[in-house]
Amino acid sequence: MKTITLEDIYADPHVLDPLLAGEPVEVMQKGERLGQLTPRLEQPVQKKPRVRFDAAKHRAWFLKTHGPDAYKSTRTTADIFDELRRERSPRGE
Repeated sequence: MKTITLEDIYADPHVLDPLLAGEPVEVMQKGERLGQLTPRLEQPVQKKPRVRFDAAKHRAWFLKTHGPDAYKSTRTTADIFDELRRERSPRGE
């Protein structure tokens, strides 16, 4: 079993990375055993299948969420943000 001192861990916590590669590590302080760190077995990550973006479905969702006039706005995003900034301004500038 590998051992490491608590002072070494405080000085550089990354020294544990290679030590915990597969076996437990005993933590010591002033020659006394404080405890044991056991590496956690990683669970395999299950990747979700990639779903191709469907513009028609997105448009239908957007219209359902924001209403039929969502794409008909004549105001630009910049104009809307300028208006919001003026409303938040303490002087109303």
